[in-house]
Amino acid sequence: MKYMILTLILVLAACGGEPIEQVDPDSIPQMPTWTSDVRPMLDRYCQGCHSSQTLGGSPDGLDFASYDLTVCEWDDVDEVLRERSMPPGGSPRLTAREVAVLDRWADVGHPHGEDVQPDCSGGDDD
Repeated sequence: MKYMILTLILVLAACGGEPIEQVDPDSIPQMPTWTSDVRPMLDRYCQGCHSSQTLGGSPDGLDFASYDLTVCEWDDVDEVLRERSMPPGGSPRLTAREVAVLDRWADVGHPHGEDVQPDCSGGDDD
């Protein structure tokens, strides 16, 4: 069973096209932002299911239209993107370059593009 899971992971990784290590770092924005780089990718690949606007709402409560929720849940989001378990089925997957942009966005502190800091308090402090 352990080998079957490892094989599945390797096969799924191979289906993703070019490895992230082969992406030219100079082709990635030095300071990617939520507004100009990240949100458009999440709109394309994720908003079909993960949106408060989706019929019935997001299945897991994660709304990729929300900067706060995306940043606060980023470790989990990053994990499923790397596992290639999202988007599901035959849906288009992020390219290696797009994953590299997301990596850099996380590395530089998840900048919004405006003077906004994420609120990860999880409370309804209105």
